[in-house]
Parts: sequence; C-alpha cells; structure tokens
Amino acid sequence: MGEEYQKEIKEPENILEIEAVISDTDFAANYAKQDTIKNVKGLSGDKKNRKKFNFDQILVLVIIFAIVFGAITGSSLAIVNNIFYNTNKTIDTGINYQVKATLPNQITLQNNPWAKVYQDLAGAVVSITSKIDIATGFFNIVQEQEGGGSGVIFLVDDQRILILTNHHVVEGTKEIRVSFTPTVIANADILGKDVEGDLAIIEVLKKNIPDLNKITISVAVFGDSEKAAVGEFVAAIGNPLGYDDSMALGVLSAKDRDLEMADSKLKLLQTDAAINPGNSGGALVNIYGEVIGINTAKLYGSEIEGMGFAIPSNYAKGFIDDILEKGYVSRPYLGVSGQIITKEQASEFDIPEGILITKVYTGSPAEKNGIKRGDIIIECDGEQMQEIEQLSSLIAKHSVGEELRLTISRENETSLDLSVKLSEKPVDNMVEP
Repeated sequence: MGEEYQKEIKEPENILEIEAVISDTDFAANYAKQDTIKNVKGLSGDKKNRKKFNFDQILVLVIIFAIVFGAITGSSLAIVNNIFYNTNKTIDTGINYQVKATLPNQITLQNNPWAKVYQDLAGAVVSITSKIDIATGFFNIVQEQEGGGSGVIFLVDDQRILILTNHHVVEGTKEIRVSFTPTVIANADILGKDVEGDLAIIEVLKKNIPDLNKITISVAVFGDSEKAAVGEFVAAIGNPLGYDDSMALGVLSAKDRDLEMADSKLKLLQTDAAINPGNSGGALVNIYGEVIGINTAKLYGSEIEGMGFAIPSNYAKGFIDDILEKGYVSRPYLGVSGQIITKEQASEFDIPEGILITKVYTGSPAEKNGIKRGDIIIECDGEQMQEIEQLSSLIAKHSVGEELRLTISRENETSLDLSVKLSEKPVDNMVEP
C-alpha cells in the first residue's frame, strides 16, 4: 500500500478553506518520508555537502515542486473566484490532485446589491407601446405605426397609477398601451407633458387593468441627481428593442452635458450603460436603487460607443410637482428676444459684447423693468454674456418670483444695473427667454 500525504493550506477564517490531497503509490513504495524531506533540505545546503541525486530522485522532486506550486496557484485562483464571483467551485487539475473551495451556496441579495436593485425596481419600470397615424407616399396614405419605450411608476393610489416617461415616446399618439407584464396590459392617457424637457406623465386607471391582483406594482424612489458623482456605478433599466425588464450596468460618465433635441437644448447626465431604442423613458439608477435620471437619448455612429443620456432626476421631480399641482409646467420668464454680438462685431461697430435685445414682449418682466429694444445685456448674474443659450440657462436656474441681476448697456453710453423679478412663463410655450 502506498502512503498518503496530506498538506493543508490555511487561510483566514470565513474567507476560504482549501484542502490539497496528494497520492503517489510509487513514491511511497520507493522512498521513505524522512529521506525525502532530507533530500529537499539538501537543495539549499552547502555545495560540498550537497547530495547528488539520481534520475528517479530528481523526478520525485519535480513532482513535489509541481504539487506544491499547484496548491498555491490553485488556492489563489479559488480566493480570486471567491472575491469576484462568490460561487461554489471545485477546481480539478486532472492529475490526482484537487483544490476544493468551501464557499457560499449561492449569490444572495445581501452580497450582490445590483440584484436587489433590480428586484426592487422590476415592478416599477413598465413597457409602453404607442400607436400613431402617419401620412406617407405621394397620395398621403395614412398608415398606422407602432413605437415603443419605457416608463417609471412614481405614484399609486386607490384609483390610478402614474407613470413618468419621455414626451417623444407618447408624442402624437392615438393610443397608449402599458404592459405591466407580457400578459397584463392596459390603456393609458396623457396627464401632462413638457415638450422642452422631453417628459410626459401618463395615467392608468386601476379599473382598466385586467388581473390587477396577479401582478406586483412598486413605486420608484427618486434620488438627488445633483449629488450623483461622475464615476459612480449606475444601471439603465427598461425595455430595449422590446426585451422587457432589461438591466445594463455602467458608470456615470459626465454631468451637465448639453444635447440638442428636436425642440430644445437639454442639460443631461451621460452614461456608458447601454441605452438602446425602447430604453427611452426608463430609469437610470444608482447602487441604492434611487432613480437619478430618465433615459432619453443615445448618440449613434460607427465611431461612437457607449454615449447614452438621461434627464436628471431633479428636473424630473420639478416637472412632476408642476403637473400634479398646476396641470402644466411652470418656468421663470424674462420676456425678450435677442441676438449675440460677437467680439469681432463689437470691435467693428465699437459696441459692447453681449446680447442685443431685438424684441421686448408686452406685459413681460423685461418690459415692466424698463428694458428696451436696442439694449445690450452685458452681464447676467455676474456672467459675461457670450451666447443666447447662456442667458436661457441662467434664467432656468431661478424659480418664478426670484430676481435676475442684469447689467445693460444703452445707446453705448449708459450702463444700467437691474434686478428683474421673474414671472411665470405663459402656457403657450413661447421659445423666447
């Protein structure tokens, strides 16, 4: 009978337990254990006293070295596996040698936070299908087309379910259908919209939902997008290409990205989490399961990879409050139109750089504070004016009733410092600031 040798590799408790078992009948039959240990020690001894080895002994030493090296390597792999994958594994080298790792039986919600995020939000993100009539061809033949997107449930009461989505998902639709599951589908109506901000709220009445008691509906928690940090992990949850309840991980790549949409210029969150057609209106969430953005767009092109965008949750929360309280979006309003005066133009005509006022709207805060056509806005809230969008952005940072500080040049002679109290923008969605 051969002698069996066992070598134990001890790791800190509760991290990993590894057992290496070595069997070799020929080795045990030809060499005693003590002789082998002595020979191994001889390798590091004095050259004069070093024992010469025959071929069989060298072969035995090579086997011992391979076994020990394999045990160390195997234990390292098992530790890495435990840290990154946390699964139950047995690594078998196939040469009568095994490294066994005793690990947790399964990935749990406690040791995988993203699994818990998905579980908590799966019932709060829904699929939206919209139908629209489009006139096509020379004879303008009307054809029905179908589009898809996602939505985030933010309020549930005794009678209805309110869902936040993108305006472009439901724009111009004659029918909106919400899928809570592949088999539980209900009609929805638009409750409010924000064309400039690309947001809309749709309403589903509970009485119109078949088998309501058979589905799980949860309400999403909205976080503070201002506190979101570039580089933190995020996930996009939605229904890309009709694949319900999909989740894609990434990071928050940037904040305050300017993106030109069809009707406006938005400041958005940027992420490399996969956002595809059908994700629009879905949730961009942080590791705590808070919605920090509403997925809205993606850049396409052969040279573009991983550039998706989401509307910040703080903007979305303001939109929700306005619709629920007033039924429309409340925006601060100055009431002027203008054009930029470039550095070159200023030098040529000997006038200040800034925004030349070309129109002042009747009844606007600008008119009430004496601003006239031909005035040049040099500064707003301490910032030198270099483009029209800059003025619009500064106005948008204020609430209705707050004051905007302006420095104005009049007829290239007088400089005026004004504090203009902003009013509420008319509901007709004028594009002027």
